[in-house]
This record gives sequence, structure tokens and C-alpha cells, in this order.
Amino acid sequence: MKSVDLATLYVTTDWAFKQENGNNTFKRGKFSNVNFELDLIPYSWAFLVAKMSVDPNTKTPKDALETSSIDLVANGGDKWNLSAGYRYENVPTDLMSMFTMDGMFKINEKWRIRAYERCNFNKDSSFFEEQEYTISRDLHCWIGELTYNYKKNGDQSLWFVMKLKAFPDYPVGMKRTYSRPRFGSTNMGNIN
Repeated sequence: MKSVDLATLYVTTDWAFKQENGNNTFKRGKFSNVNFELDLIPYSWAFLVAKMSVDPNTKTPKDALETSSIDLVANGGDKWNLSAGYRYENVPTDLMSMFTMDGMFKINEKWRIRAYERCNFNKDSSFFEEQEYTISRDLHCWIGELTYNYKKNGDQSLWFVMKLKAFPDYPVGMKRTYSRPRFGSTNMGNIN
């Protein structure tokens, strides 16, 4: 038997003081947003994180909720993983209600597939904001990835990335911008 954290709840806020001009006495103060964060870890392979920010100084209760998010992550090790998240943001200029999902599945030792979806639930916009699909192939010392990305404004991208298997976080690819040589490197010719 061992001790584990099944659930953690954080409730935080700040008290903002206002000083009178040219005086060291405090005029008044007020609470800033009240923030809630709940972390649930029911299993070693799954967790849930929920966050919410409430403004206690609003005039109407329906406007008190400023932001909220909930993320659910399930991880099947190297074989699969699935993540889903929901974001809500109520700011004076706009209302955002967004759902995202990301999943990966290892077909066999050589092939993997991945899908990412971002959906917008606002009634004044299209449902799908962005979609991305990736297929990966293990090439012994390298990992090759082919990715297709589509955005709601009609932008489409297709790219191919090669990664060293020993260093998968460092892809080998082309950059669009000029990178200056580092100090001490060779071939430091003038570039006009």
C-alpha cells in the first residue's frame, strides 16, 4: 500500500489595496478574481484538470464566470493516447467556446497515426476551426512524418519532417528565416 493524491483543489484570490494620493494610508481594497483548480488522478494512466476564474465584482451573476477549462488525458503508454479539452472565455469583446481533441494510435512497430481537431461552438462561426492529420513511419534511425493541416479560413498545409530517432524533439528541416552563425563557428563571411 502506498499513499497517492487522488484529488487536489486549489482556491486562490488576491486582495488589491488602493492608496490615497501622497499618503501612506489605504483608501480601500477589493478582491480580484477567485481562481479554482481541481486535479483528479483516478488512475495512473488518466487524469483530469479543471480550472475556473470568477469575478466577484460583477453586477450580474451570469457575467461572473470569466474563464473555464477542463482537460482529460488518457495515456496508453507507447501504444495510444487521447486528450480532450474544452475552453470557455467570456471577455467583453468576444465569447469563446472551444473544444479540442488530440489522439495518437500506434498501428504496429513501424507506423503511427495522429489526429487533432479544434471545434468552435460559437453560433457566428463555422464548427471546425482546425484539423490536422499525421502519419509517421519508423525508418530505423529516423522517424519520418507527413502532416496535413486545414484551417477554417481555407489555409491548407502539407509538410514532411525527419527526426533523428535518438533525438525526437529536434527535427531536421528547413527554416524560412536567416539564422546568424554562432560566435566561434566557421564560415563567418559578410552578408549584405
